[in-house]
Amino acid sequence: MDLSSVKCCYNIKIMDKSVDTRKSKIIVIVGPTASGKTALAIRLAKKFKGEIISADSRQVYRGMDIGTDKPFDSFDFAQDRPAQGKPKKIGNAIIIRGISHHLIDVVEPNDSFTLGHWLELAKKAITEIEQRNHIPIIAGGTGLYISALLYGFEIPVVPPNPKLRKKLEAEIKKYGTKRLAKKILQKDPQAAVFLDTKNPRRLIRAWEVMEATGKKFSQIRKRSAQPKYNTLIVGLTLPKNDIERKIALRLKKQFKKGLKKEVLTLSKKYGWNVSSMNTLGYSQWKNHSHNNSLNDKNVFGTILKDTIRYSKRQITWFKKMNDIIWLDAKNKKPRTRVNSVRGRRLENQAAKYIRKFL
Repeated sequence: MDLSSVKCCYNIKIMDKSVDTRKSKIIVIVGPTASGKTALAIRLAKKFKGEIISADSRQVYRGMDIGTDKPFDSFDFAQDRPAQGKPKKIGNAIIIRGISHHLIDVVEPNDSFTLGHWLELAKKAITEIEQRNHIPIIAGGTGLYISALLYGFEIPVVPPNPKLRKKLEAEIKKYGTKRLAKKILQKDPQAAVFLDTKNPRRLIRAWEVMEATGKKFSQIRKRSAQPKYNTLIVGLTLPKNDIERKIALRLKKQFKKGLKKEVLTLSKKYGWNVSSMNTLGYSQWKNHSHNNSLNDKNVFGTILKDTIRYSKRQITWFKKMNDIIWLDAKNKKPRTRVNSVRGRRLENQAAKYIRKFL
């Protein structure tokens, strides 16, 4: 699948491989889900004249707003009316809280969108942001996307193979993920360093790319000799109990906003078989649509459990990355407003490093 066929708001052109981007300076904000990455990114963007590039593999899909925790309330599904109005768009960017955000609402939920697509759009956005003399700020929790951008993975744009995916999904349903992971590692032992053996979607994609290219996945994901960008990486860390509490609080807000209606509306329009619906916060509702006896409390518990597991995988991934400046995102004064006190503290801490970096 050629990038030009992706139906999105971007006029996509493959970047000239000869362009030297190594001197480009970018800031990256990483951390587990619900740690406050986007809030910090917005504060820093305002302070340092920056624009934000979302490194979230699911925020690219239009209409998947509540479940992916996009940084805007584009629609209040609980009331069936616009909440604060749809965000303003300028060019390829969505303006949220006065800051340009890129790679949000890029494609429809039934469109194919891969890491290869994201990389091309992210590189294009970085170039455009720099042309405006602004600072690119990458913020998100999809570690694979961030690593691929920073370390120069050359990921081929391989179109989905529905027949193969259906076969592999059936295999995983019957045997779990261990069998497919074992097959991949038998062909490519070096992939053990980075392969997420518990993530069905990543395993299926790895096998799909290997089959299409005839190459080992570790060869495809080989880092370039030199990092693509001059990068400052800021990581947010929280105690385990705090992460779990924040995930639960956010999920309660998502349910109140109308997560159930958002998911069931999308499933009715696109079905459950599109890859976008195999997303945390969405796929857990599948049984609900076929079994009315399954109550919202059960779904809440399943999403909560799966999200906590996902946050642990994120932490494991980011710990393997080098040169991250870790900041303690725990609120030091529990009885004060977390967003204001903690936000200012993190902003000031990160700003010290950024001033030296820039």
